[in-house]
Amino acid sequence: MSAILSLITSSLLAYVDPGTGSFIAQMLIAGFLGFLFMIRSWLYRIWSKLRGKPVTSQDD
Repeated sequence: MSAILSLITSSLLAYVDPGTGSFIAQMLIAGFLGFLFMIRSWLYRIWSKLRGKPVTSQDD
């Protein structure tokens, strides 16, 4: 694995400082958690409709 990464990164001349790297990681984590929240709210709405309960807009 490290051999493959060294082959890929040997031709790169770009530098990513720690601030940019942590910002990218933060955006990826936030996007993933937002996606999970969206899926949860969709599943809650579907489950509520199947059970016949009215859907409240607490998650919106």
